[in-house]
Amino acid sequence: MTTHNKLTQGLNLLLSLAILFMAISCYNGIKEKNYDILSIQKSKNSTIAYVVYNDSNITNLELQKVLIDVNKNNKDSNLYFTAFLFTSLNLAENDKSAWIARLEKDPNNPEPQIAFNEMKLTGIKESSDNVIDENDIALSNLKTLLAQRNVELCDLYNELSSMELNCSRQADTKYPEKGGLKHHEYYKELTEIERKNIADKYNLNDTIFINVAVFAMTYCK
Repeated sequence: MTTHNKLTQGLNLLLSLAILFMAISCYNGIKEKNYDILSIQKSKNSTIAYVVYNDSNITNLELQKVLIDVNKNNKDSNLYFTAFLFTSLNLAENDKSAWIARLEKDPNNPEPQIAFNEMKLTGIKESSDNVIDENDIALSNLKTLLAQRNVELCDLYNELSSMELNCSRQADTKYPEKGGLKHHEYYKELTEIERKNIADKYNLNDTIFINVAVFAMTYCK
């Protein structure tokens, strides 16, 4: 057998092994993860994970799958565990209130609690569904209105995000057991009050805040 034939035979063998490995991987259901864990913060009683979702298929079911997988890999099962899911690395690092889904797991409760940030998710959906020309017109109209109220789009978005984060911290302080009904109701009560205060401050209808979130998540990154 010539050297050329031996080399060809060797390459064919390597190719066959590679195809076999991929086939076995697919058969066993092995697939690349569609998320990255940015960071994990630990304290005496709790663990918090910040996770970035890397898929364009943003549905409640897919987000839930990611959070359940993150929870399964949590090594501190004896501590209170929270995982926040974000759409980008920038938001995860700079705007902790911009999470799209959250999992909370009490060590005394076998079932984790999952919540979705409906305002953020609605904003993402509307941003992807609309025609670009319509978006441009809507964005221009929104910026004009906000300019008349002496506030910039990104500044208002940051103010709303800071407000939501502050309300969440107040709810955590008053009701440390996250995920409970009292914690949720108190957080909702605080955010409704503060949203009205911001709306009054700029003489706006608070329904416009959804549009602010829609465009800010695209143009204020």
